[in-house]
Amino acid sequence: MCIRDRSRDSIRLFFLIAALNDLPVLSADIKNAYLSAPIKEKYYIIANKELGLNPEWNGKPCRVVRALYGLPVAGASFRAYLAKHLTELGYMPCKADRDVYLRPFERDGEKLYQMAVCYVDDILVCGVRPKDQMDEIESKFELKKGSVQEPDTYLGANIEKIVINDGSPKTCWGISSTNYTSKVIAEVERVIGSGQYGYMYLPKKAVSTPLASGYRPECDESRELDNEEQNCYQLLVGILRWLAELGRLDILHPVSLMSRYLAQARIGHMNQVLRIFAYLKGYGKSKI
Repeated sequence: MCIRDRSRDSIRLFFLIAALNDLPVLSADIKNAYLSAPIKEKYYIIANKELGLNPEWNGKPCRVVRALYGLPVAGASFRAYLAKHLTELGYMPCKADRDVYLRPFERDGEKLYQMAVCYVDDILVCGVRPKDQMDEIESKFELKKGSVQEPDTYLGANIEKIVINDGSPKTCWGISSTNYTSKVIAEVERVIGSGQYGYMYLPKKAVSTPLASGYRPECDESRELDNEEQNCYQLLVGILRWLAELGRLDILHPVSLMSRYLAQARIGHMNQVLRIFAYLKGYGKSKI
């Protein structure tokens, strides 16, 4: 299981546990996350006027001491730095997913766990008093202003709080890809409308299936895509794969079929990928 798959499942389990134990949830973003973390590796740059430093330093080497965005070690350095501070606050990483942290506490004699889930600089917490948990984290990191709130989006997915009243109200959480779907369809239509790829189009008529009936991608004999077109194909398939991971199980099999041609696709394959976007445009709502 890849890291992204594990994180997706961990988030769903997080909301399930919060609902089962009637625990409130808060989310927040860490401001300038990577820049808060030190690095052990030795990197340096040559100072120049673009850096806005003292002119006397121009042309001199300057050591990089923070995890600047773009450094190969930036992600790992921040992850280790965040883990260090959460451990100091009493959290312990879960054995199944090292980005899920647990801290025991009691509620009316009942033993429970406070939880924190981290995906780079996006944090989710749940507990009896999640605001106190966020305040503890904010004592270690600067959080983006106004970001501490009940989550409405996370990793591109819509998060919705649902109250079910069947005699005794119960809070549940729903996850959907509605907004992300709308945004990517609009972006695909923008790229097509630019005329960069003359043959690319979304079917004008509504389509009820992701792939054309009877289409066999392994038998497609249309022209192979050039390098630029192939990069576009890989980008579109990557977007569709993330949509499938967000819960669009109805496109899982078609996207899996079209992913077989990431190394070299054909025009026919590209048109079928665009057909999947047209299908999503007509059936854009999903909730799990």
